Amino acid sequence: GTVEELLGRTVDSALFFGDLTIEQIAQAATAGQAHRTEELTDKADSDSDQAPMSEGQSQLQFYDRLFPLDVSANLPFALRFGRRIEAGRLQEAVAAVVAAYPSLRTTLGPAGTRVQTVHAETRVPWQVQELEEEDPARIREFFAGVAYQRFDLVASPLIRAAAVIAPTSTTLLLVCHHSVVDYWSLQIAAARIVAGVLDLDYGDLSPVGPSESASAADWARAEARAAASDRGRASLTALVEKWRPLRDQALFPPRPLARRRRNPAAVTDFELGPDVTSAVYEHAKSRGFTPFVSLAAAYLRALHLTTGHDQVVIGVPHHGRNDSRFAGTVGYLVNLVPLLGDFRAGPLGSSPNALDALEERTWRELRESLTHADLPLSHLIRALGPRRDGNTPLFQTTLTFQQSGDGLLNDGFATPWSGCR
Repeated sequence: GTVEELLGRTVDSALFFGDLTIEQIAQAATAGQAHRTEELTDKADSDSDQAPMSEGQSQLQFYDRLFPLDVSANLPFALRFGRRIEAGRLQEAVAAVVAAYPSLRTTLGPAGTRVQTVHAETRVPWQVQELEEEDPARIREFFAGVAYQRFDLVASPLIRAAAVIAPTSTTLLLVCHHSVVDYWSLQIAAARIVAGVLDLDYGDLSPVGPSESASAADWARAEARAAASDRGRASLTALVEKWRPLRDQALFPPRPLARRRRNPAAVTDFELGPDVTSAVYEHAKSRGFTPFVSLAAAYLRALHLTTGHDQVVIGVPHHGRNDSRFAGTVGYLVNLVPLLGDFRAGPLGSSPNALDALEERTWRELRESLTHADLPLSHLIRALGPRRDGNTPLFQTTLTFQQSGDGLLNDGFATPWSGCR
């Protein structure tokens, strides 16, 4: 994003995932006449309050109808301030964030319409509780009741807020439905809320800088245009050819087809100490990879050993913000891309050389996957036409890697650039 802002033109993100030197990247990035891509907002729709849903939003609406009791798409995050802050100030800060980002004023159209509506104003539902003394257990209980109430994707605001005000601290909870935010968005929203509550300069706190960004509705339009372009069709053709042999593979035995009201997916929480996480970072740095590459290689090998499959496919979320105009966009821009672990060459063993080779293969596979990250996964699945047997098609497990704004693995959802947690 910073490179594009300096050059005044878009830059192919693939340059940064290849084997080019810094000098070669600079030469390729500055070559040609400075230009911008097409205007994001269609002129005919510039005054409209409706826009097409993104593919991701459409899928989330489908899951919401498929699992009507499931609330796993509710994304709550909390900010704790080490002082007492009046409820009115908190509400003003949240209202400013909602006014700044159209996606937070968005609801989805009825099923089948594939439209989203951006409202001029949205009244955020609020709950405030005042305590005479600090009581963490009571705070958690109160917030759990707020966080896991189901959203009506068509009728209700897809955001709600709550606060607990104690004598020496204030904790603010914001809950959004995944169809209007992703985790990248939450960091942006958190920074703006902190700026409003503490009367700070948002430009100094923002993880993406102070520049304005295009809206999530603009992103949905751009996604549709890109998928229908020659490049998009060529990308789909290449992906179908690669993944067709694996379209019906299932890492785990298929579950019986039955009506469920909650998503049967499971989450396993585990904790790694600071020594282990530091070692992962140092190892990745020594190999010239990101920590994600090392973690993905380890995860793929673990699945290979657990399931016995020589080819293992996992889903990897991509942030969807290769275009710098969307770096500060709040919305659901994420797309899942498939990542292959190929162990057909035989037992990997535990020698350093074998593990290094696995990381190298994972890195190259990830680079290839990212070149097609703009193509919605749903388009690939439809083109593959996999067998439907109760498992999700192509992959049944994902790997998500979240870091805080300063790249450190702090506890919880931290916003260290603001000094708050």
